[in-house]
Amino acid sequence: MGVVVSMGLLVQIFRDRREIMISGIPTQWVAERIIRDINDILQKRGSDLVYFFEGSPGVYGGGLVIRVVLNTSLGENEVNALVKYFELRNSHVSVYY
Repeated sequence: MGVVVSMGLLVQIFRDRREIMISGIPTQWVAERIIRDINDILQKRGSDLVYFFEGSPGVYGGGLVIRVVLNTSLGENEVNALVKYFELRNSHVSVYY
């Protein structure tokens, strides 16, 4: 059973670059949950995902940034699923085509 967490993140989905940027992640536990959920959403369609991490969590850091690079372009259904996932968690989502 999953727990819905209000994250308040900034999410950018770049369909043409096959990339997802998630910034403002406060802790490594939130980052782990996001990665697990993205894997559940996207790997079922056979995508290979590569994760890059930047920044630092905690009070003095600006938060972690996760950059997800995919080997294939996202379809409309995958984009809609990601947008809904992050919007339900009070995150700002931008999609670039």
